[in-house]
Amino acid sequence: MTKHSQNVQIIRDVQFGDVAGRPLYLDIAQPRHEETLSTNPRPAVLELHGGAWREGDKDPARNLSLAEAGFFTVSVAYRLSSEATFPAQLDDVKAAVRWLRAHADELHIDPKRIGVWGVSAGGHLAALLGTSAHVSDLEGGGSPEHSSAVGAVAAICSPVNLLDTRWREAQQPGTPPSLLLGDVPQKRRDLAQLADPVTHISASTPPFLIMHGDADQTVPFEQSVYLKEGLERANVDVTFISLPGGGHGLETFAD
Repeated sequence: MTKHSQNVQIIRDVQFGDVAGRPLYLDIAQPRHEETLSTNPRPAVLELHGGAWREGDKDPARNLSLAEAGFFTVSVAYRLSSEATFPAQLDDVKAAVRWLRAHADELHIDPKRIGVWGVSAGGHLAALLGTSAHVSDLEGGGSPEHSSAVGAVAAICSPVNLLDTRWREAQQPGTPPSLLLGDVPQKRRDLAQLADPVTHISASTPPFLIMHGDADQTVPFEQSVYLKEGLERANVDVTFISLPGGGHGLETFAD
C-alpha cells in the first residue's frame, strides 16, 4: 500500500476498446471523496507507459499524486510493437481519449479538460495525441463521434524524429524504432514522418511541457530540442526543462 491509497480509489482492468476481438484495458486512479462531483466535474489525465513501444504496461501507481490532487486519471495499455506496428499504438490511445469523452457524465469529468503525459515511448504517443487530432490517417480507434484531441501534453525523454540519422540506433534493424515501423525508418520514410509529432503541429496544438536529461543515453536529448523548436515555430505554448547531466526516464527528475 502507498501513502496515497487512503485518499485514492483504484479501479483496474476497465475495458475501453476492442480490436478484432482483442480487448483494450485501462486502470483508473481517482479521488476517493466525491461529494462535489455532480456540480464540479474534474479534469482528466491519461498516462501512457514507456518501454520502447515493445514492453511495459499500465500502472495506476504512476498517477497517484495526480489523483490525490483531484484529477481523474487513467493509465492506458496499448498494443505493443510485437503485436502490431504503428499506428496501432496511437489508434489505441486515441480510443481511450474517446472513451473518456463518451463516458464523461458518468465519470464526472470535464470533456474539455483532458490532458496526457508519458515517458519515453509513452511521451512519443502523448506528443502525437497533442498534434495529430483530425489528421485523417491517424484518426483510427474508438468512436468517431468523439474527438481525440487533448488540451495539454507532457512529454518526458521522448523520441520524436525516427529519421534523425544522428540517432544511430534508430537506423538499425531489430531496434525499437524499426520494430515499431516494421522496418528501419529509412525504408519506412512515409510512416516515420507520419509518426513524427512535429509533422502535424498546427495553430490548434495545445500547450506542451517537455522534459529531458541532456546526458540521456537511450533517447538523444536533441529529440526533445527538435520537438521544442517545432512547437516554437508554430507559436505553440511550450515549456522546456532540461536537466544537465540527467539520464533517461522520469526518475532523473525526481530530485
